Amino acid sequence: MEVSPASKDLQTRLNILITDMTINFYKNICRGLFEKDKLLYSFLITVKILLNEGEILMRDWNFFLRGTAVEPEENAFIKPDFITDL
Repeated sequence: MEVSPASKDLQTRLNILITDMTINFYKNICRGLFEKDKLLYSFLITVKILLNEGEILMRDWNFFLRGTAVEPEENAFIKPDFITDL
């Protein structure tokens, strides 16, 4: 907090602090990660920031993670005619 640039405007100061804290947090976490894991960590941090800012919708993120979203009613099992109830 002491080394970040000062500003008299509260919103500007908060944005500066959030940015500085995010960068410091990222650097400290990356120290403990293997090189192969840093890119994935960077991607996840970026996505979380964009989700919080509303630039990525949760439905789009879920689609990216899981593929097509199918409602249970649309994908219900339809029993063929040759299968009978016991």
